[in-house]
Amino acid sequence: MKVGTRLLLLSTFSAAVALAGWFVSSWSSARLDEAMTQLQYAEAVQRAVTRLNTRFGLYLSFPDSNALNDWKLAREQLTTTLQNNAIDADRFIYNISRQNETLQALSPLLGIQSHDSPGQIQLTYRIYASLQEMAEDTVPLATQAQQRILDTTKRGRLISQGLMIALSLVLTLIAFQVARSLKSRIDRMRVQLQQVAGGNLFLSISDQRNDELGELARGFDSMLKRLRTTTYSVDQLNEEVQRHTARLKNQQEYLRTLIEAEPAGVITLDRESTILSINNAGARILRCPVDQALQQSFCDRFVARDDRTVFTNLVKAVYAGHSKNLQYRLHSDSGENAVWLQTYAVPFVDPHGQIISIITVSHDITGRVLEEQRLREARAFLQNVVDSVHDAMVVRDVKFNIRLLNRAARDSEASHPCNRPQYPDTLLSRDTGPAQRLLRGSARETEICSYIDANDNTCHIELEATPLRLPDGTLNGVIEIYRDISENTRLLAQLHQEQSRLQQLAHHDQLTGLPNRTLFRDRLEQVRRQAERERKSFALLFIDLDRFKEINDNLGHQAGDQVLQEMSRRLSSCVRASDTLARIGGDEFTVIMSPLLHSDDAAMLAQKFIESVRAPYQLDSHALTLTTSIGISLYPQDGADTESLIRNADAAMYRAKEDGKNLFRLYSRQLTHRALAHLSLAAELRRAIENDEFCAFYQTRFDLASLTPIGLEALARWQHPVHGIMDAAKFLPAAEGGELIVGIGNCIIDKVMQQVRQWHDLGYDPGVVALNLAARQISSSQIDWLAQRLEKHGCQAHWFEIEVSERNLLQTKHAIELLEKLGAMGFELAVDNFGSSHSSLSCLNRMHVTRLKLHQPVVNALPGDKDSQSVSCAAIALGNSLSVKICAQGVEHQAQADFLRHAGCTEAQGFLFSCPQPGNVITAALSRRKQSQDTNTANA
Repeated sequence: MKVGTRLLLLSTFSAAVALAGWFVSSWSSARLDEAMTQLQYAEAVQRAVTRLNTRFGLYLSFPDSNALNDWKLAREQLTTTLQNNAIDADRFIYNISRQNETLQALSPLLGIQSHDSPGQIQLTYRIYASLQEMAEDTVPLATQAQQRILDTTKRGRLISQGLMIALSLVLTLIAFQVARSLKSRIDRMRVQLQQVAGGNLFLSISDQRNDELGELARGFDSMLKRLRTTTYSVDQLNEEVQRHTARLKNQQEYLRTLIEAEPAGVITLDRESTILSINNAGARILRCPVDQALQQSFCDRFVARDDRTVFTNLVKAVYAGHSKNLQYRLHSDSGENAVWLQTYAVPFVDPHGQIISIITVSHDITGRVLEEQRLREARAFLQNVVDSVHDAMVVRDVKFNIRLLNRAARDSEASHPCNRPQYPDTLLSRDTGPAQRLLRGSARETEICSYIDANDNTCHIELEATPLRLPDGTLNGVIEIYRDISENTRLLAQLHQEQSRLQQLAHHDQLTGLPNRTLFRDRLEQVRRQAERERKSFALLFIDLDRFKEINDNLGHQAGDQVLQEMSRRLSSCVRASDTLARIGGDEFTVIMSPLLHSDDAAMLAQKFIESVRAPYQLDSHALTLTTSIGISLYPQDGADTESLIRNADAAMYRAKEDGKNLFRLYSRQLTHRALAHLSLAAELRRAIENDEFCAFYQTRFDLASLTPIGLEALARWQHPVHGIMDAAKFLPAAEGGELIVGIGNCIIDKVMQQVRQWHDLGYDPGVVALNLAARQISSSQIDWLAQRLEKHGCQAHWFEIEVSERNLLQTKHAIELLEKLGAMGFELAVDNFGSSHSSLSCLNRMHVTRLKLHQPVVNALPGDKDSQSVSCAAIALGNSLSVKICAQGVEHQAQADFLRHAGCTEAQGFLFSCPQPGNVITAALSRRKQSQDTNTANA
């Protein structure tokens, strides 16, 4: 084959290769143009998203109308940019479009409420999450376009190099065929082609000859120019890609800066809730450095134990493709108040659509949670307060919408005035009531209205409307109180009818017809003023019947009233016409003796009263003999004003009672100090009850034969803040006779039941614990209270013994019946201070008494005093005959214990065996006793 023919064939082949190179160049350019279009679109979308994110941040910082309009304009620009998509929309464009639609739906809600309201805060969280997801989708969109450019460029280079190699081979074959004739030309072309193959595309393979080799050279030169053009385009594309890559890195750094500047904690987690990344705000919220928080399990390390289950469910739900919102607490080891977080979590998806992690945005809402809790508690407290008001109460705002109702208003009938509609515009309604007048500037309004109830009764209601103002004085509403005055109206009518009669009765005692306390004080002041003017003296006598309470308790109040009427007649027969006899209450009478010529006259009158009262009095079938105690104060020696005279006469009367009753005593200053000290101690006792300063001590009761502990007696002690522990004998006398003794006694009983319950829970057996009841505690209400305490503390009645003194047992009305009820409940019953009075054997047998406790003075006189020996032996014999246990109190010497043991006494307590101890000491003793018993049982 000739060289020309071969060259023709090779030229044809080279042309085909050149044509292929042109097609490759055209294809590569088309692909690069398409990739560039995609990259430019991705950049446009990213700029639009960044601009929208920035506008939203500006709106959050300055929530005004301008910022809101900028936000809406940026959102419309994003919509326009998304519509200019020149290529098929992939998953990222779809996600961005979907989030943009969400923003279009949420944008009209911005600015409707205050920016710091819970609704607006929740809305901003949702918008912020959508913006974050759009920003995250723009990054892989641009990355995908960049990767497409790189792949196209690499593929074009490979094809170009392949074509070059093919051309080199073709030219090499040509060189071999025409080596002799075209050696120099081919060598030159070979060298040039080798340089081209080495990457130098800027050579020129030119041959001006018109033969085949020249045409081939020119064809190769044209192909090199096209390759240079293609390569130059690729280099430009590479430079453009590098510029876009740098720009994307800057934008990523900007986004990273935004995330770090975000006050909320931004944390990414894997499926096991391991922390993959965290910003500084999140580290501050968790109180853990960033480097220590990474790779920690967020759920196990930071979430409170009670909230870990719901947080685990949140992680699972987000990995399932859902966005979740959760409010929970952080774990705290220091015992401080729990930190509350509000977390919004969204999935993070890779380019292949796989969820690789979740992104959480957390805000510290501890203050908001605590404030909401305080608001709920304050509202509940306010509701409880208004519900406790008996009258109907309605709170309305300035538009007359009901804001608050109490229970009385809610339960009222439909026709009740509080249920009538109110209108803010009085021109549109006939109702121009107090509330409307308040809105027109009135300070306070009252109105009387009526309605017919369900029973067709006319009810009268007093409506009182008061303005409700803010701290700055702005009117915020109206408080309406509807007070039912129907009964008051009826009573007012009766009051007018009875006014004349009540005027007379107001100054006299209804039972005796004597002047009452009011008239007595008025006359005393008149006498004092007259004596002051005339420089004369007068006497004030305080008269109190001794043991009058026993008559009421044993014979009834009707009998007591008859006795008081008889005593008033006897006392009236002893006074002069110028004197004033008054009954100031109960069994107390006063006499104003004026004028007083001699100081002995008052004493003589007092003795006359004593003898008159002491005369026997026949009441039905009962013969009564009463005595009285009288105290006397003189003007001006014992007081220059009425209050001093009354106080000093009262103190002298109590001195007469303490000295044995049926006496009279003149006032002395020493007695006044003693009475004031008594009143001061009573006031201290009231404060001690309020401050819970009382506690229980326990004295152990022993079996005399074996000296083993068999029970305890609870004794009251006062933990005085200054004087320390005080015995009951120092403060109980000031409490007896009033409600103080009930308060102290119930306080001690409550503490004892709580302590006994604890002992039984620990497996200790303290035996039967004795509880002392005062005279005022022997009542039906006290029995109900004891039953409630047993139920509250989970105690059994047979764990306790109720002790009542022999004197209270005989003097308290219905004491036997009440103690029988206590025995039926399961309590053991004991008679304390047995031997101090004369108990009835039938009473002891009827009550089923389980224990008699010998009077302590009787035990103290043993064994030398014969009378005490007789009393103790008789009491022990009585107890044995009734099958009742006998316990000796106050045993302090061994001789006393020996005598009692030989006499048949089975139990004893006192300082010889054990002094009263606080509860913790008794607990330690019971613990040692139990350990000893357990050891003996194990050895056996």
